[in-house]
Formats: sequence, C-alpha cells, structure tokens
Amino acid sequence: MSGRHETATEQAVVAERQTALRALLRHPLLAAAGRHSAEAGLVRRHATWLREWLARNPAWTLQVDNEVARLRKTPADLSDGTRPARDPSSNTEFNRRRYVVFCLALAALERADRQTTLGKMAEAVVAFAAADPALAAAGIIFDLASHDQRRDLVHATRLLIELCVLVRIHGDEQQYLSAQGDVLYNVNRPALASILNVKRGPSTVDDTDLEARLAAIVAERDWLRERVERAESEREQLRILLSNAQQSHLRALHAAPQDAEVPPEPQPVPDPFPVPNPPTPNAAPSRWRRWWLVIAGA
Repeated sequence: MSGRHETATEQAVVAERQTALRALLRHPLLAAAGRHSAEAGLVRRHATWLREWLARNPAWTLQVDNEVARLRKTPADLSDGTRPARDPSSNTEFNRRRYVVFCLALAALERADRQTTLGKMAEAVVAFAAADPALAAAGIIFDLASHDQRRDLVHATRLLIELCVLVRIHGDEQQYLSAQGDVLYNVNRPALASILNVKRGPSTVDDTDLEARLAAIVAERDWLRERVERAESEREQLRILLSNAQQSHLRALHAAPQDAEVPPEPQPVPDPFPVPNPPTPNAAPSRWRRWWLVIAGA
C-alpha cells in the first residue's frame, strides 16, 4: 500500500514538472497574477529541478521570484525570422517597424506611473521618436494622425498585455484605434523588468552590424571574469607595494637607535580595488533606445 502511494506521488511530481516545463517553453515569461498563474505556481514549486534541468540540457537560465518566472531562451539560429512575435488578438506578425514601436512603448512604460493610458503611451512614443535623429534617418517616424501607425502601437500594446506587462483595467484598444476613447492599464513592474533577454547590455556592444550585435548580446559573457581577474591582479600589485613599504619600515626601525622615538606602526590600508559584484540590469530607458536603433537599422 505504501509503495503504491509513493509511486502515485512520484507520478504526480513528474506530471507537475512536465506541465511547468511545457508552460515555460510556450510562455517564457509567466506572471504570478496573470492568466497563467496556476502554471507559474508549478514553476515556483519545482524551480530548483527546472533550473538544473534547463542548465544541463539546453543551457538556458531560469529566474523565479514571487512575481514572475522568466525563462531566458537563446535561439539556436539568430537569423531565423520564421517565428516573429504576433498580436495575440489578430495574429498579425510583427515587422521591423512594430518591433521598434514595441521598444519605444517599453521605454515609455519605464517612465510611466503605476497606472497609465494608451494615449499617454502614444504621446511618449511620439516624443521618443521625434527626439531621436537616428530613427528619422532610418525612416522610422510616428504620427498619431496616421491610422496605420496607431494600429502598430495597438499591436505592440496587445503583446504587452499577453506578456502581463500591462493589465487592462478599463476600455478597449479598438476604441482608441477608432479615436472613440482611451484605455487604462496597470503596469506590472516585475514583468517589465524581466522583458529584456540578453547576456549583456546592448550599450556594451561596439559592433554596428546587426548579426554581430545579436551574437554579442546572447553570447556567454567573459567580461565579468575579466573584470574580476583584472581587479585581483591590481589588488595583488597593491599588496606587493604595501608589503615592500612595510618591510622598508621594519628595516628602518631595526636600523634606528634603541632610544630613538619609535614611530607608530602603519594602519591597514582599505583595499581600493575590491572585486566588483555582478552589475544589476540597467533600468534606464536608454537600454531600449539601443534596441530600437538596432532594429531600425540606424
């Protein structure tokens, strides 16, 4: 009886892990309060096993907290354009312009309050686009008077809703598109902070070629190890200098007459080159500017 009970328990655990893994593969960003809250709960329950499995097999990382679960997948082929983002309502594929508008909308949300409207987002997108000459040089403009351009923003907004970055409170995007009303949203800050999926910030990449930039931002990083090694080397050099100074001081003490006044021993010098901690993601909207410029071809 006990053996059958243990087998049933183990089978239930396996089934939960499979469900959690399938949910992550289908929705790499799961919000605890979203429509996939049940799957997000399973991911949190089996987070340790999922992290180990994903790190061992596809070599992906999984970040889980009380608000979101984020699977950071790396595409096998960065040039594969057969699986673009889509508007979840109309199934409209994202083109280059819609991706740029999506990044502009994310930049607008980082400066928004806890609640915002589609109209305010549109005004911020217009301001960002107008203030950046590189976008204009790439042929990217945004005009609220254009129905097609407002529709691009609606496509981007619906994807943000699907990702639980935005939670619709009142109104409908179709009303805004028809110039008959506005839409009120709550901004999910933890989901917004988890959107960017890179191994390094775009601002740290000097390449201007799109393929080279994409390869650089998803490559496994050596920069942290290099910084640590450089800091350790500088600290070792400082130790040597301090050791030489202390030895010189001791030799001077031994050579001095016994009745001479003994100077106080030098106090330990704080380490001016501590090993840096891993940097936290930059929350400034400029990180999205790097993306929209890359996508725009600027």
